[in-house]
Amino acid sequence: MLMKKHSITEKKIGEIIGIKPSAINGLKTGKTKKASRSAEILLEKEFSINIQWLKTGEGEPLSGGNRSAYSEFSEPGEALICLDCEFGAYTKDHQGDTCPKCGGKIIRKCTRCGAKLTVPDQRFCHKCGLQLKT
Repeated sequence: MLMKKHSITEKKIGEIIGIKPSAINGLKTGKTKKASRSAEILLEKEFSINIQWLKTGEGEPLSGGNRSAYSEFSEPGEALICLDCEFGAYTKDHQGDTCPKCGGKIIRKCTRCGAKLTVPDQRFCHKCGLQLKT
């Protein structure tokens, strides 16, 4: 429904929310049962998808763009992650070059292709597919 409404591909949705097209296909077919919290937030913000409907089928498919439930999160944009632990944040929320949790190195771009990171829990580069976190 989302793809038809916006005339976009799984690849484009993946680029927007920071996950691989195969993960989008897995969600669509039911093979993958759960999207990351950041992906859910971006789906609601970018496409007005009602996440409760997506998970349970209850309610209306579109949320009407109600973003109040996610007011504690930064707007999607540039993110950073620590390669040594699970820390991730939006760049406006953390400015340093070292992880506040473990002291590891923070990256803001893919180490292979240089694409900017878009979500704090991004595990793969949306451009080249490099695994960034395990």
